[in-house]
Amino acid sequence: MAQTEEETPFEYPAAKSGYQRLANSMCALYCAASLKCLEQANSDKSQCQSQFDAYKACRKREHQLRLERNHAESNEKIRRIVDKLKFWK
Repeated sequence: MAQTEEETPFEYPAAKSGYQRLANSMCALYCAASLKCLEQANSDKSQCQSQFDAYKACRKREHQLRLERNHAESNEKIRRIVDKLKFWK
């Protein structure tokens, strides 16, 4: 059965993509631990500093790995282009 325009729920693309990024992140467990701590500590951030630090360290490492992967992929693309140019000489 087709939904009418009124029945179709509106989706926020940015929120959906942000959730997907977090779900695919290697730091999702650290994020969940930070949020759980905040909930248990009644939003007292000072009690959750160790979880925040662990999450921040994970995000830094994840970012570094992404940069390294992108650099390697860029180098491979450049190598293929150079090989094609050599072929046409």
